[in-house]
Amino acid sequence: MVIAGAGTGKTQTIALRIGKILQETQVNPSNILCLTFTENAALNMRERLLNLIGPSSYSVRIATFHAFCNSVIKDHPEYFLKSTVESEAIDDITQIEIVRSLIDKFLSESPLKNLNFTYFYQKDIISTLSTLKKENISPARFEELIKYAADFVTLSSPVVDKLQSIRATPKTATDITTLISLLISNSKINPLYQVRLQYFLTLYQSEASTLSELKKNVKDFIENLNSSLPKLRDLSILYKSYQKTLLDRGLYDYEDMILWVILALQTQPELLSQYQELYQYLLVDEFQDTNSAQMEILNLLTKNQTNPNLFVVGDDDQSIYRFQGASVENVYSFYQKYQQNLKLIVLKNNYRSHQLILDSSEDVINHNQSRITQYIGNLDKSLKSVSTYDPDPINLFAANSNVEENYWVSNKIKKLVDSGITPKNIAILYRNNADINDLVPFLSHHHLHYLRSDAINILETPEIQQLLTLLKYLASPDDSTILFHVLSFNFINLSSL
Repeated sequence: MVIAGAGTGKTQTIALRIGKILQETQVNPSNILCLTFTENAALNMRERLLNLIGPSSYSVRIATFHAFCNSVIKDHPEYFLKSTVESEAIDDITQIEIVRSLIDKFLSESPLKNLNFTYFYQKDIISTLSTLKKENISPARFEELIKYAADFVTLSSPVVDKLQSIRATPKTATDITTLISLLISNSKINPLYQVRLQYFLTLYQSEASTLSELKKNVKDFIENLNSSLPKLRDLSILYKSYQKTLLDRGLYDYEDMILWVILALQTQPELLSQYQELYQYLLVDEFQDTNSAQMEILNLLTKNQTNPNLFVVGDDDQSIYRFQGASVENVYSFYQKYQQNLKLIVLKNNYRSHQLILDSSEDVINHNQSRITQYIGNLDKSLKSVSTYDPDPINLFAANSNVEENYWVSNKIKKLVDSGITPKNIAILYRNNADINDLVPFLSHHHLHYLRSDAINILETPEIQQLLTLLKYLASPDDSTILFHVLSFNFINLSSL
């Protein structure tokens, strides 16, 4: 396992690893499987490998998890006839139609319905169904998990009552922690909840939270879980019906491909043996972004192998796909599973940033209690820059509002451009695509030209909206309300004075 921090050359590391395998072993390129997270990463890997080992790189199987599973289905249709015969991928409209029809079957008081809008939770339901599949949780497994939750609530409710009756004072600290410890040690409680309670207790013991916060964290966790049970039970019914509807209508969604392959590898020993013999070396890029279903593919491909040729590269600090089901826990579980034979390598030389940037970012991310360094002893991930030190300090501006922030950013860019800085050397980074929309008018006000990297709907741009408003006024020239807006448009060049 290679822990590769930002800018340490993890893609190059994997490419060199593949080259080393081909150079020093008798393995054919076709016996190597390299799994990546995105199509772009797969393409980048192919280009690196092509430059390194030449045309033989085309024989190395480099693919995303979905592309790999899709190829398994296509190459062995006999194992997937029930799933794939005349099946087609579901589109968004059909998915919404199916989910709405299933929501309609619930009574009006169902927690999956909203009194004001029946389909209020439609988007959340679709997102949750996708997450369940990414976590490799079948309808049957989901029912089982709900039962664990219900049993936990039943056993823990008396503890909540006792906690509420005890005031959080130094004298009662032992009573409170003992109550929680006894609950954690209850063998009837699923480990999922034992770990969560232990986390709250550890926060208090490490002085990261107060006694009052410990009480509140435990109480809120149990009460929130209890209040969510009715919704989870209805969701379980909907999930089972959703999968049956897809099967009856010959449809599948994006996550089903991986689940089909998992089931086939679990139930068809000859298929599993074929792929285990074919791929003698497995490599995984961006390992921290794998979800539970993708992790199960790796577990199956290395099943019954005490010391498999498995090489994973990742960094828990760079997990950016948690919203798609990525699980940082996979990094630690991999470490635990292969701890006896594991070779752990940490790449620390950063080729991208100055030391000031690296030190500052480390100061921030050290506050993350879920870093892998918290669980693996003596693991140092501090990055060292190989670039020249940049003496310029990091500047911080704290705005009081979005408007003030956007004004400051646009004004700063204007000053840079006026000072002679080439505009193409200036970049604005933002988290969501929609975040840039509020800044655009400020850039336009300063006549600053910009290039957006995200896809935009031309009909929603300010210029087209203004043109449409102008056309509306021409169609209804007596509408003074529209005229007021038209007169304010920049291209009218009408002074407000």
